[in-house]
Amino acid sequence: MALADYYERAALAASQIIAGFEPDLFRRTLEDANVGIAIDRDAGSSDEGKTLAELSIRLLARLYPSLEIRAELSSEGERLEHLARAINPRVEFKGGAQIGILIGRGAIGFNTTCFAGSDGWDALLSVSEPVGTGHSPNPLGASAAACLAVGKVFSLILSQDSEQGRTADTRLSTFRCEKGETSNDIPNDNWELPQDTVLVGVGAVGNSAAWTLGRSPAKGTIHLVDHECIELSNLQRYVLAARADDGRPKVEVAAPFFRGDVKCVPHQTTWAEFAEKNGYGW
Repeated sequence: MALADYYERAALAASQIIAGFEPDLFRRTLEDANVGIAIDRDAGSSDEGKTLAELSIRLLARLYPSLEIRAELSSEGERLEHLARAINPRVEFKGGAQIGILIGRGAIGFNTTCFAGSDGWDALLSVSEPVGTGHSPNPLGASAAACLAVGKVFSLILSQDSEQGRTADTRLSTFRCEKGETSNDIPNDNWELPQDTVLVGVGAVGNSAAWTLGRSPAKGTIHLVDHECIELSNLQRYVLAARADDGRPKVEVAAPFFRGDVKCVPHQTTWAEFAEKNGYGW
């Protein structure tokens, strides 16, 4: 068991937001943590549930050296373990996690559990009871729920106080960009880009955009423009990247995440060069 070999950059980022940051204490706290994720059969077979679980693993495996995965569907558990190993080949899987994320209503939780779920556009998070997951193809609510849940786990581990997390349940509308429920008349599928679109820059924020757009129930063409390659020192920031992607062009890493009716056209070039060649009317 060991922290990922790109851990130091994550620690540097943490030092800028945590008051009284102590590097050795921070490292020991993460090394001692065993974080769990549990997903029941229903969530493990739905698009929203699998999106929530996958993004949670993509975030957790970059920081924690020890994970426990409880999946009622063995195929889903194997998929998540394989993904975690690809992100951090040093990661260890073991039972006994005291804190974790529960997805669905039927899975067995942890001593301290963050219940994460989604309902189309809406992200759901509770520290008191399961919230369930929807069955739409919309990845927005599930993706946001993964971020909220992983952030809550991080806060609880650093505080060493389970009562610190006893906040009110959260429902976040990613459509309205505020707490609350998205109206039922906002569609969760059959989206369409009115014209070809360019995503300029496929770094940390661009990776997140590509993750979401690539899983969206949309039709259209998206051009990815970025001239840079992934560097190991920044791997903790790129949610799409695995350890083996060090040195690969960012657009080549992101392009395979686009599937279905979204056509992706990667361009390993600068925005200026792309615009000069393809025009400025984007």
